[in-house]
Amino acid sequence: MPRVFPALLLLIFVFISQEGISMEEIDQRLVKKIDEAKISVSEAERKQRRLYKQVISSDKKVRSMSDERSKLNDKVLRSEADAQELAYEVREWTRKVRTQREKIGKSVAHIYQLKNPSALTFLFSDQSASEIEKNVRFLKRISESDFKRFKTYQKSLQEAKKAKEALNKEVTKLLSLRRSLQEKEIQLLSDQRKKMALLKDIRSNKERNLKLLKKLRAQLPELDQEVEVAFFEQKGKLFPPLPIKRSKGYGSEFDSVYRVKMLHLGWTFEPFIQEPVKATFDGKVAYVGQLPGFGPTIIIDHGDHYYSVYSKNSEVKVFEGEKVFKGQTIALSGSELYFELRHYSNAIDPEKWISYSEAQDIASSSVEAPGEHL
Repeated sequence: MPRVFPALLLLIFVFISQEGISMEEIDQRLVKKIDEAKISVSEAERKQRRLYKQVISSDKKVRSMSDERSKLNDKVLRSEADAQELAYEVREWTRKVRTQREKIGKSVAHIYQLKNPSALTFLFSDQSASEIEKNVRFLKRISESDFKRFKTYQKSLQEAKKAKEALNKEVTKLLSLRRSLQEKEIQLLSDQRKKMALLKDIRSNKERNLKLLKKLRAQLPELDQEVEVAFFEQKGKLFPPLPIKRSKGYGSEFDSVYRVKMLHLGWTFEPFIQEPVKATFDGKVAYVGQLPGFGPTIIIDHGDHYYSVYSKNSEVKVFEGEKVFKGQTIALSGSELYFELRHYSNAIDPEKWISYSEAQDIASSSVEAPGEHL
């Protein structure tokens, strides 16, 4: 009799005694629960991926808005500085116009006095009539020159006022844009926090269902042959493609030749040539062919949008569409092997998924791995 938890065992006997339910029916119910839990995990991963993409997109928008707001701040500061400078110019032109107006007024007054002198002033003046007329013409020329200068000052003042008014409108517009951008940024950050909280709930739900799957399978281990095991259930139990340690791991690395940081999305092995390359888990061969820079490559679809990739092989032992099994030889290695795990189109770190003890257990077993036929 399979191992069961005490509470479940009691429940089984209650069901059998009260409802007349057979062990086969109980098994079927547990199979159904296992399938439901698998579907829940798969759905959680799908939602998690979609939501994660939205969070990344939202994060990019926030950064973009932050950059735009920073640029707007610079524009506002420059415009405000220009507006202050124009305000100073307006004050200066106003002063010059006022001074020039006073100057013109005095010139006109002198001309009027010279052209219309009182009889007494004329009698006691040292100047002759011709000299007075000459002075009048001179003052008139000066007055005309002052008037032209006055008109120039007045025009400059008007232009400065217009420029100041236009700049003030621009500053007002920029401030309005900045406020609008800040409001959008605040709203986006609020939405992002909500999505992160939802993402946390989805992850928690996924973890609960994974634990439930583990618990159900422990109750009825013989169903492992009857109920297909999902890839995500095998996290930490996957078969290594080669029984040797990797020479290069997942993550960023510094290229000493080109002096740049590069991202390494998988594992690199340096085996002896013609070493058997093993399938990390059951699946279906989705691709066999040459990839530029990676040579002969095999991609296995493990279901639920999980894939494993094996590149730089010297010889391929499977064909597209073929069903393969965990630990089955699918190729012979070249001087190196490049291996990746992917979920949808995203590379994932094999470190959390691969178990070298799995390879040792199968190697020490006298039973050949399912599907091992090469």
